[in-house]
Amino acid sequence: MRSRLKPCRLSGGSRKGGKMGIWAWLTRLVRGGATGLALQRHPPLPAPPPPAWLDGDGNFGLKIVGEFHHQSAFEDICGPRTEDGENRVVTAVLILDNTNRYDNNAVRVEVEGKTVGYLSRSAASAFRTRLQNERVTAPNFTCKANIRGGWMSENKESGMFGIYLDVCLYD
Repeated sequence: MRSRLKPCRLSGGSRKGGKMGIWAWLTRLVRGGATGLALQRHPPLPAPPPPAWLDGDGNFGLKIVGEFHHQSAFEDICGPRTEDGENRVVTAVLILDNTNRYDNNAVRVEVEGKTVGYLSRSAASAFRTRLQNERVTAPNFTCKANIRGGWMSENKESGMFGIYLDVCLYD
């Protein structure tokens, strides 16, 4: 024998007999107008501070790899090559690149939204291990970086741009 379910009616609404449907009641509940229960809205929690080792020690000792493939990105960031080249401190973003087709443990380095290279495999492994050991779960991190090179001589000979990160991966 089949029983028929009757629609749920909750009191306090404006339908016949002062009753409302469940969706109307939930809508009022979320907006804080339902009697009885009311959801409290809390501001989102602030992001945890980045690990101190990402602040570096001012030496800019961590060289990244793959800059050769991203020279046009450096030119977009720094402008055309000059005789003096570059020696510019910028903010870099380290992004866990889990879908990289060559290495699913890759860590991509971006400046001003442009990819400029990657951490080497050993540095990426050390970086991810340190994050895991310290239970840091953010998808990306910022650090200081130093763009160097990018010179052009009067003879039209030129040097590549390179970038060094101010990150202390190893204690």
